[in-house]
Amino acid sequence: MIIEKIRISKLAGSGDDYDFFNYEAAADNDLYSLPLLSDNVLIWGHNTVRSVSGRMDDIYCRIIEGSADENLAAALKAESRTDSYSWFEKEKILDFMKKNSIDPEKSEAPGLVQTEGSFIPNTEKFSALCSMLKENVNNNTVDLKTALKLEMLGDTEAAGKIIDITGDYSFSRKRLFINYIVEIKKKGELGREEIISLLDEISASDDPFESAAFKRYPSLMRLENEFSSYLEKYLKGSGIQLKSPPFFEGGSYSVQFSFKSEKQLSRIIEHLEKVRKTSDEIFRLL
Repeated sequence: MIIEKIRISKLAGSGDDYDFFNYEAAADNDLYSLPLLSDNVLIWGHNTVRSVSGRMDDIYCRIIEGSADENLAAALKAESRTDSYSWFEKEKILDFMKKNSIDPEKSEAPGLVQTEGSFIPNTEKFSALCSMLKENVNNNTVDLKTALKLEMLGDTEAAGKIIDITGDYSFSRKRLFINYIVEIKKKGELGREEIISLLDEISASDDPFESAAFKRYPSLMRLENEFSSYLEKYLKGSGIQLKSPPFFEGGSYSVQFSFKSEKQLSRIIEHLEKVRKTSDEIFRLL
């Protein structure tokens, strides 16, 4: 390895194609934290050069020689953040590979970006998203699967409203909410203004998720609400689990309970007697 002192003015704007990283390994003034040059092009250490520009005239650099593929691998090794790259960093790396016709099957680079599976398929999906969704995926506000579902709406404003409404939901709950909205749109053949109005209405409700579910499945949600009210009225605190058939289709309910004393068993029997006497309230739901 060759170490040379290079004028910083010569490095300014050098190697923009290799400027992938939002973060670079912290320099500890050791040999391996020095910027990397190949064929007089800066391939790693751009943030380091930017940070000292204007304060220093020269900086020591490591000098190597290699092809675009070899230089990329060297830069990734210098960065040493396998499995920790942001979506935008992976997008830049993939763009570089395509621009330089680097074969991912023969290149060392993909394995230095991500250890399990190729980073390329999902990065290509990320690249196809609009800028607003890209920002949210990169910031982990939504995951890629959720963003792809939001893309189905074909409306950035609607997607943004959904992100705001579902801010503290889990990713799976966000996707279910989006499914409700997409299905409502298809079923009602709603236009853009109607979807925006619908989302404003849902957002103003006490429970936006339940509101969306009710609008998608009004009959089913009415049955579930009535069944929940029944459980609250007759079985709250009883230890009895009364379950309805899926979607209230079929002719039977199931019940589950446990006890460890005669007193507990007597109390359960009392509650089951209440169920027997009021069973018409739940049978009519089927």
